[in-house]
Amino acid sequence: MLKNLVESRGYSTTGTDWGWYREFEPGASSGPALLLQAAAAWYVSGGVLWFVRIVPLLYFLVYLGSLAWLFTALAGRWGGLIAVASPLVLAVGLADLSTVSLVPGRYVGEFTAVAFTVLMVARIYRRYPLLAGIAGGLAIQTKFNFALPIAVFLLVAVLGSWLRHNRGLRPHVTRLVLGVLIPTLLFEV
Repeated sequence: MLKNLVESRGYSTTGTDWGWYREFEPGASSGPALLLQAAAAWYVSGGVLWFVRIVPLLYFLVYLGSLAWLFTALAGRWGGLIAVASPLVLAVGLADLSTVSLVPGRYVGEFTAVAFTVLMVARIYRRYPLLAGIAGGLAIQTKFNFALPIAVFLLVAVLGSWLRHNRGLRPHVTRLVLGVLIPTLLFEV
């Protein structure tokens, strides 16, 4: 699929998974926030697999870092350590990366979307609402089913600001909502 993205054929497969060409692959649920970087890595490396696998590995490291950041704030050093160690229990280092396990080298958008969601709701929400919103928008563009938790968080932020400030929105909530819209407008328009 990455080769087809590089060659401007869209989300299509060429028979490696299913044995035939599909114009649109419905099984590919990871969105452009993950696959466009992967296609760029494919283009730069000429399709070298180990280089292309660096993209999801870097997102997995962002996932671990965001877990450490959040759980250190919630439960201290040990909470952060346990949060980082728990995903490492997954079946990593297998010779066969075509298994259904969630290894860091596979293109599984859930790791990336969770990392962006945690970054959105963690500490950067109050300090940098526009960046938090962009992280939420990238989570939606990585896995569309993350639109629900992002929408719930936005609803709570908007209603909380509206009720707390005499039925008015604080500017940081407006920047948060604007930030969520930016990745979608860039990718979809």
